[in-house]
Amino acid sequence: MKYLLIFTIGLLAFTNHAMTQSYGITFDHRNVDLGKVKKGEIKEFEYTFFNSGTEDISIAVVSACECSTLDWPTQDIKPGEIGKIKVIFDSGKKEESEEVMVDMYLNNIDPKIDAQRAELLTFKFELVQ
Repeated sequence: MKYLLIFTIGLLAFTNHAMTQSYGITFDHRNVDLGKVKKGEIKEFEYTFFNSGTEDISIAVVSACECSTLDWPTQDIKPGEIGKIKVIFDSGKKEESEEVMVDMYLNNIDPKIDAQRAELLTFKFELVQ
């Protein structure tokens, strides 16, 4: 009986710890305005984020249109750490002004919907000849 009580207390402590893990991500900015960009010009910028939760953030993939080259951390971002998504935008691949979606897919699971978490970022530009 004593062992059953100790096991139950340990299980409750483990379950409580697992339930207190929380996801949190805070971006310096989610939307970047590049302003006027000449066709053929290349612009580089970053999205900086902070892990404000208690669980590691694990990025599966970041995607955007063919006009962008993306680089992101392959290692987990621990609570309290900062991560950066680097973007190289080639306006030569565009014919008109646009707002581009940058999708960040995480390995972290949202328990409410039992699916991967995702974050949406954007950048826009005014294309000039």
